[in-house]
Amino acid sequence: MPFNWFLRRQSQSKRVSEESRNPEVVSFWREHGVISYALTFPDDYHRETFFSQLPEHLLSSGLAWCWQSGRDAPLAPDSPIQYLPEKRPLTRLTRDNKQELSDEFRERDIEGYGRFITIIGCDMEAVETLLDVSQMRQALKAFADTETPPVRMVLNQITDSAAVHIFVPHRPVQAIQNLLWVFEIPTWVRQVRPYRQLWGAKLEEVPLITHEGEIL
Repeated sequence: MPFNWFLRRQSQSKRVSEESRNPEVVSFWREHGVISYALTFPDDYHRETFFSQLPEHLLSSGLAWCWQSGRDAPLAPDSPIQYLPEKRPLTRLTRDNKQELSDEFRERDIEGYGRFITIIGCDMEAVETLLDVSQMRQALKAFADTETPPVRMVLNQITDSAAVHIFVPHRPVQAIQNLLWVFEIPTWVRQVRPYRQLWGAKLEEVPLITHEGEIL
């Protein structure tokens, strides 16, 4: 892939009026290490549609996926989702549990915030190994610093952030390029900022949950 894949795609972005209610994407760019797209939805309808369709897109991508999640405050009595565990350690995404992943994004705590959720895409042959937290930590560091596989993409939601952060390498494999276009990420890029301005939302700051429920 050409090094300027992102910039070439960005130049093809659609022009929309200020009145249009479309997702907004901010790219956080650096020369070395993964880059990030921060995706913000214009309303709850767009957000719920995106996350209801997300598991099927991931499962159809040709990559393997796992996720972890948790809540920072007690569950709201009127949360539309009531059955999820307080903390979920790394779990492989399958067709049997894909509805649980969609429901993760609908849960709300007593402060009105959602769960923190991290979804990680990797090569098929690596997924069972990466369900081990120590192995995943090493793989995420290598991915963040040098864009090295087997991790190929990370999607992260912070509880009190309106944006969802997607981390990819400068030269994504075809499966990731396809997903970015399915999500219309390059279409809605409106700003490019330095990666350092992600602050606490950087991939390097993402915690991992052990099977004992500890957050590392």
